[in-house]
Amino acid sequence: MSFPIFKLPKLPPMKYLAAFMALSFVVSAFGQELIELEWIDNQPMSTADVQRAESGEIYLASTIYNNPEDTAAAIAMKFNANLELEWAKQLRTFNDDDFGSVHILSDGNILYGGGLGAFFSPLLGGSLYKVDPDGNVLWSKVYPGSDDDRISEIFELNNGELLLANRRGVSNQPTFFLHTDSQGNILEQFTLTYEDQALKPTSMTFDGTNFYAASRVFNDALEPVLLLMAFNLNEVIWAKTVNPGQEFSSGMIFPKPNGGFSVLGRIVDEESVFNGLDIWLFETDGAGNPGWSKHLFRPNNGFTELGSGLVHLDDGFLVSYRFQTEFGLVPVFSRFDDQGNLIWIRESLGSSMSYLTLLDDELALMAGPGSNGGVGLGISSVDGVTACGTVDIEVQVDDLSVTTTDVIVTFDESDIEEDVPEYSVIDLTFEMEELCSATLSLGEVINSDFRIYPNPAAAMCYIDGLNKTSVLDISDISGRVLISQTMSDTNPGVDLKSLSPGIYLISIDGTFAGRILVER
Repeated sequence: MSFPIFKLPKLPPMKYLAAFMALSFVVSAFGQELIELEWIDNQPMSTADVQRAESGEIYLASTIYNNPEDTAAAIAMKFNANLELEWAKQLRTFNDDDFGSVHILSDGNILYGGGLGAFFSPLLGGSLYKVDPDGNVLWSKVYPGSDDDRISEIFELNNGELLLANRRGVSNQPTFFLHTDSQGNILEQFTLTYEDQALKPTSMTFDGTNFYAASRVFNDALEPVLLLMAFNLNEVIWAKTVNPGQEFSSGMIFPKPNGGFSVLGRIVDEESVFNGLDIWLFETDGAGNPGWSKHLFRPNNGFTELGSGLVHLDDGFLVSYRFQTEFGLVPVFSRFDDQGNLIWIRESLGSSMSYLTLLDDELALMAGPGSNGGVGLGISSVDGVTACGTVDIEVQVDDLSVTTTDVIVTFDESDIEEDVPEYSVIDLTFEMEELCSATLSLGEVINSDFRIYPNPAAAMCYIDGLNKTSVLDISDISGRVLISQTMSDTNPGVDLKSLSPGIYLISIDGTFAGRILVER
């Protein structure tokens, strides 16, 4: 089977944004196309939030740093359902803006939330822009405060009004919750407090009636623990601390389709001399009572594992991570069953997967920091297949006992006012030319009948699951067979010393078995 060549465009530097598609391979999984794209500026970019409309359009909130030196630029981007960039706009006030959130409204327009941060700017605080699907700004607001205020969460209520979480980065400063009308005018505002500690939720969600939040607090024993809570505009419904028995760092909360929540947290690796972080995964019922709880980490590895996204499937869930290595952060994703048992975990050889959104039962949209410092988008299979390939990695998953305590959280008043910033909109355009092309000739359905190890490998690899006599072929991504030999279950080794470092495809008796990464 062969696949059509996919041409990769190259984009020269622009005045405000230079971009090119850095990496794109199209493969077939379950009859679907997989793809990975990256748009790169000549300065570092970050992805703060991604939202996908029911019609398939993707809106992305991004920030370019050092534009100019020591400042930031807030960038709003829209992609169509084919991952083609339709527009990219810089919303500029003074010279230091960034974005922290994006939300698609019921009227089809889009809200971008962020902050105005230049310390010598005449106006500082959280910012909010309403734009139409063509990128035209309909109105804007700023909620004056400090130079590190940021609108980090945006929720639309059933009546069209809004709840904004204006998070402050200053230590011990609370998140200000702003209840506004549909035009961003403040109707009421409040903060949340637990035992004189101002709450700063790291994650929130909304079910149409109540808000749910995850925060880091200190309990009576001065241990950092997770606080989960449910509230509406009138009252706190429930609140409880969850203590994993190890120092808690941060957590994100994700609603389960049939009720309850999955929580993706970070706990301090007690055995790490680098003060690294491990993954804490657990589920709760609708009142925050934990069910199973898991601790995921790399044995004998002091580097950090950072969880970044989670999506639920019919029979489990996918999790995306960024694992720290001696060479920097690498993208990783995994699949669990609905009881928290790990099915597989793999390093992606392409862009990061900080944000995950299901497209259908077979495909997921990935978004996040690209492998070259830009903005990455891609489509992967929920069965662990990516366009750029993956490598199985080794982790350990242990059960983790937790204790919970019901606590009291109270509302407090705040006194933020709104204002209207002066801003300009800078349209960002792209010029394209062919950069390179690639053809893949093997389908990418993962075959669980075979196990290839070690992976990556330097000189030898071994394959479990062989028949008494099997024919092995190793080919490059163009389909050119480089090694072909007869193997058996008593002689499962393959000499790789003749291969240059890179990614290769392995087939057994004509059946795709997996990829091997050769490293030296």
